[in-house]
Amino acid sequence: MLTLAAVASARAATAGLDARVIVADNGSADGTVAAVRAAYPDVTVLENPDNPGYGAAINRAAARSDRRISAR
Repeated sequence: MLTLAAVASARAATAGLDARVIVADNGSADGTVAAVRAAYPDVTVLENPDNPGYGAAINRAAARSDRRISAR
């Protein structure tokens, strides 16, 4: 699953930093949310009930964070 690989990469890139990984899921029905939560319980998963698009999902994630957001 590409999302798990992306989370692993983000965690490796931020190792040793004061950083938090947030995954914004846009209404998927393929088990992504459960897989991320099972593999990475410390990662915040924002489960959007719909697909508002990339920009809106990032804005929703930023609103839930108390830190500076960098989306890539």
